[in-house]
Amino acid sequence: MTSDKFTEDHLKARDGQFRGNPVAMYMMAAYAYYVEDDPIMDDWSFDQYALIILEDYEKWSKHPHCPSREDLEAGTYLGEYPKMVIGALNHYRKNILGLA
Repeated sequence: MTSDKFTEDHLKARDGQFRGNPVAMYMMAAYAYYVEDDPIMDDWSFDQYALIILEDYEKWSKHPHCPSREDLEAGTYLGEYPKMVIGALNHYRKNILGLA
């Protein structure tokens, strides 16, 4: 599946209010995986978000929490996470995924 198809189907159907903001999803997924050890998506989906951001890095790099190109190419993020990411992740789990 190309990242265009992924963007069209996955972001519209699954991510509701996070549609169009792959940086937010990437950061929430990284925090869930690396810090909480409780992933919200599989590795393939996480990698697709990295590719989406990299395909238009000039645009997404303006986002205040955008990972570096190197982190995206490595498929990781080991920096500090803003509190906004943690709050958004909690909201996503509860209201989008239906988890308590």
